[in-house]
Amino acid sequence: MAFSICPLCGEVMHGLPDMDDLAAWYAKNHPDLPVGSVITYSCMDCTHEYAIGESVISRDREDPNVYAISSIVRRENQPPLLIVHTPNGVRRPLAVTQIRLVKEWESETAKPVNGYF
Repeated sequence: MAFSICPLCGEVMHGLPDMDDLAAWYAKNHPDLPVGSVITYSCMDCTHEYAIGESVISRDREDPNVYAISSIVRRENQPPLLIVHTPNGVRRPLAVTQIRLVKEWESETAKPVNGYF
């Protein structure tokens, strides 16, 4: 089994995309590395194209809040900065490395945030 690490947030993932034959994949994509070596690969949460109104949660497990994205600050060659509203209406800037999308299985415990802004 091969592992990858997101270079933005540090998330460790097992498996690699488009990898039916591990040796062939490494020969094509990383001929300088031994088969099975850890590689960098951006995770889905860091590469997601976030949109205004989406519900996100903090990657900090101590923060149970669901946030609503109210604006997005984009700069060339950098991940976006998301301006979110907390449940009590306070605006807060968060980097994509600090948040992730609310997963379907969390939808019963994480309430939608429509109307926060």
